[in-house]
Amino acid sequence: MKKLILIFTMIFNMSLFALSDSYMADQMCNNGKMDGCAMLGYMYLKGEEVDQDKEKAVALLTKACDGGSKKGCKFLGIMHENGNVVKVDKTKAFELYTKSCKKGDSDSCNRLGKMYTKGEVVLQDIDKAESLFSKSCKGENVEACYNLGVIYGKTNRAEEAKSLFVKACAAGNMSSCNYLGVLHYNVKKSKKDALKAKEFFTKACDGDNTDACYNLGVINDSKASTKKAALPLFEKACEGGNMESCHILGLRYNTDTSSRDDKKKAKKLFDKSCESGNMDSCHNLGLLYNESPSGRADKLKANQLFSKSCSSGNMESCNYLGVMYDKGDGVKKDKVRAKELYREACKDGNMDSCHNLGILYLDGVDIRQDKDHAVDLFLQSCENGKKESCYLIASMYANGTDVDKDKEKAKELYGMACDNGSSRACKEYKRLNNITPEEEKVVKKSNVNIRDIDVFKKSCENGNMSSCNYVAHMYLNGDRVRQDRELAKELYGKSCDNGSVEGCKNYKMLNQPENRIIQTNKQNLSSSLSEECDNGNLDQCHKLAIMYRDGNRVRQNKQKSRELFESTCNAGNMESCNYLGNMYKSGDGVRQDRRKAKDFFGKACDNGSDKGCTNYKVMNEKGI
Repeated sequence: MKKLILIFTMIFNMSLFALSDSYMADQMCNNGKMDGCAMLGYMYLKGEEVDQDKEKAVALLTKACDGGSKKGCKFLGIMHENGNVVKVDKTKAFELYTKSCKKGDSDSCNRLGKMYTKGEVVLQDIDKAESLFSKSCKGENVEACYNLGVIYGKTNRAEEAKSLFVKACAAGNMSSCNYLGVLHYNVKKSKKDALKAKEFFTKACDGDNTDACYNLGVINDSKASTKKAALPLFEKACEGGNMESCHILGLRYNTDTSSRDDKKKAKKLFDKSCESGNMDSCHNLGLLYNESPSGRADKLKANQLFSKSCSSGNMESCNYLGVMYDKGDGVKKDKVRAKELYREACKDGNMDSCHNLGILYLDGVDIRQDKDHAVDLFLQSCENGKKESCYLIASMYANGTDVDKDKEKAKELYGMACDNGSSRACKEYKRLNNITPEEEKVVKKSNVNIRDIDVFKKSCENGNMSSCNYVAHMYLNGDRVRQDRELAKELYGKSCDNGSVEGCKNYKMLNQPENRIIQTNKQNLSSSLSEECDNGNLDQCHKLAIMYRDGNRVRQNKQKSRELFESTCNAGNMESCNYLGNMYKSGDGVRQDRRKAKDFFGKACDNGSDKGCTNYKVMNEKGI
């Protein structure tokens, strides 16, 4: 009995203690202490120690703010910003945060800073945001220190940024710990930097920062010895809302050897990521539905997903959508619609679409036949690595089909197809080049490129205008030679004077007075891509790498191209891994290393790239 009385007394005393905060707040409010009204209003809002009453909460917080309580203004501002109880009114929230910040509330200053950073309600003003974050950080608001560090990082004040991230990370801000990991990982001057990066990523991931879990997953995934450790990290990041991790997990479960259950898991992961706006996931989900044997319903779903992804700028999806309309695969055949989709994707650099569009123009079924345009498209996609286009146009020149017969041009194009992995093109190249088995052994041993530029220079001097065009193109793009625009123009002019339509077209293009304006606009595009790449957009980094590789819209820089491809490959862009493989395979801008090329193709294949698997298989067949 005494024990029961003791327990009852403890519970009673605890109840009195629990009521004390609300009682004290009520007394303070009644005595004109506005912070007491703010505290009581917050309690009514959350239903803490009192019955929840949101209308009473608004009234008390309004009274507190009007009476000069910075906390009252802040809480009321949060309600207006988020639409909690009251209607969303960000202008009102801005006014309340301003009032509270002026009275010294560091959290309100931080919230204001974020509004100025985003350009929300007010015009974007980074200087103003910096000032507010600085004020808030000095008031020991850890998130503000992180936000200030981000601004410093973007304005080349690396050391100041680092010190802020160190301070915020130590205080428990996991975004700062993740950012420190990124800084050390990007420097990577020594093993110490790499270990430090992993240390910060691990700390942030353990603190449930999903970006850090993803980054740690990418690091582990890049090495065979730690590859297994990457999966649980991607799973944690995916569950926490990191959609790139969901996408990577989807790729892991979706391979050529995946079981039916794994395919189902891949579908769910791609679906989750797609719903959150990851268009690569929408595309991959479309592929799964497109390949499903279930019938028309799945084809329609694939069509919808490709349409969604295509509309958002995924040119792979536009190409697949084009194929569906081209072949009447699950939809009514519509060659005109297919042409529009292929053309849009081709303009954006999708060489599969350029090839497919060329086929449409060559066949002339349900659209106006244009064989000259078809030839241009095959040449364009061939020059950008599409081996099927190289082989097709080479065969046309070899046989004189729809073009003037040109053995040298055919040989050149078969060689390009061969370099991109077409075994049948290699056979045709050897046949046209009359290479003996003994000579081929010498070539393999010495790694000599049998398609040396001097061959084409000599051919051009002897009157072969296709060779002149080819050499001009190499000088224009800095492909295996020093870039020389004027020499390119001279060679195109020579080709044009001797009856080459292609030479005339390119000569005219180089002499257009508006070309300088076009170049300026293109430079703006490269700057835009560079900015988005710096902000972590892998697709834009990949596009920028292609531009540097080809000297397209920027001055050619193959070293920069290789660095970008490596960065995006390590971060999970398998298309970049394929490009790296091709660079090392052909010695394009790097020392030729076919085993390294095979490793990159293998990595791309392991992560769901059909192209990577094909390239890897080709190298295996060649005994590499």
